[in-house]
Amino acid sequence: MMDPRGVPVSYEDITALEDYEAALLQLHRFSYDPTPAMESVIVSHPDFALAQIFCAVCIASGSAGRYVPEMEAAITRAEEIGNLNEREQGLIAAVRKRCAGDWRGGQLAIDAVLARYPRDTLALHFGHQLDFLLGDALNLRGRIERILPHWDDSNPNYSHVLGMYAFGLEECNMFEHAEAVGKEACERDTGDTWAHHAVGHVIEMMGRHEDGIAWYEGRESNWATGDGLSIHNWWHLCLYLMEEENYPRILEIYDAYIAPGGDAEPEPLADSGALLWRLMVQGVDVGDRWVANGDRWRQLIADGEGGFYGFNDLHAAMSFAALGWGEDLADLEAKAIAQAGQSHTLGEISREVSVPVVQGITAYGQERFEDALDLLNAVRPVLARFGGSNAQRDVVDQTMLSAAIRGGLGERAVSLANERITRKPHGPLARRFAERAHAVN
Repeated sequence: MMDPRGVPVSYEDITALEDYEAALLQLHRFSYDPTPAMESVIVSHPDFALAQIFCAVCIASGSAGRYVPEMEAAITRAEEIGNLNEREQGLIAAVRKRCAGDWRGGQLAIDAVLARYPRDTLALHFGHQLDFLLGDALNLRGRIERILPHWDDSNPNYSHVLGMYAFGLEECNMFEHAEAVGKEACERDTGDTWAHHAVGHVIEMMGRHEDGIAWYEGRESNWATGDGLSIHNWWHLCLYLMEEENYPRILEIYDAYIAPGGDAEPEPLADSGALLWRLMVQGVDVGDRWVANGDRWRQLIADGEGGFYGFNDLHAAMSFAALGWGEDLADLEAKAIAQAGQSHTLGEISREVSVPVVQGITAYGQERFEDALDLLNAVRPVLARFGGSNAQRDVVDQTMLSAAIRGGLGERAVSLANERITRKPHGPLARRFAERAHAVN
């Protein structure tokens, strides 16, 4: 049987396929967690192997480490069902690479699937997320470009392919093209929160904070829905409000939409901590809001997330440093060092990026500002290797500026401020950093 995009499916049941397509739409929109819907499909169709693979891909597309047993169990069940086609076997191979810490190998396995099945949007989604998690801007753009000639608006999910393409273009600093493609994707599917997010990134990187506020506030009903990417989109709105020093509004949004619950996963937890850290760097009193963030990171570290993935280690370190939890910082560094001893992709990332970043944030928290600046500056050229976006990694740039200013390192502070204000000449935040830097010098 073929799906609506002409991609083969090993299970012959039209009802199951229709339910699969509904869950796939949720996945591409990033609005709601699609796994509960797919688990219901599995109950009704226990021999639908692609449904098991879908659930594994959903988990594998995130950054958590403690769900490896669940992913492995799902793909094992798919293999036990048997009769898998080449496409399904390729997806399983990619998930296995991700489970083993070989995330680069996962990218290559997805390349092989997409070369033969360029309209497989489950594979495309997985590949796009691996590219993001590895900070691979070239593939965020190029992966879509390699399959785009096989697509047009007669194919289901074309708008979602455009949304992914917009994000890849933005991460490659192709801002005008990215904005046009992203807005087209938003018009084709007004409920696509990933496409809205891609446009938000463009506006942020171009320093157009007033346009950013208008974009998000004018389309709130399109992106502020569900239990998925809406938190991150609220975070983006707060970045624009940061430019205007509208801290009361930021804290209102934080409390209503961003503050982590006791079961928060690493991605929303990173959003909440990154926002609090930016506020702290600007001297804003955030009260006791750090405590919930730190408590949840402490739980996740104990559950195996510590040292697993560098981008998450950065955000856990910021939380512990803000709270003055020295023992937790030391434990996190030890776990990152242990991961650095592994030979797979995540071990390489830990060696090159995670360990020095955790050490740099620790130094900042201890007010060893020159040490913090030296450590972060040394790793800055390869920082993208631990994933996230340009906008998210900017928290390290802001930390470096703050370290130079607070450490009285006037010449270095001015140098960093010059870089920022040249990139965003109309940005109020850049001007404020420059004023502080020159005051030190």
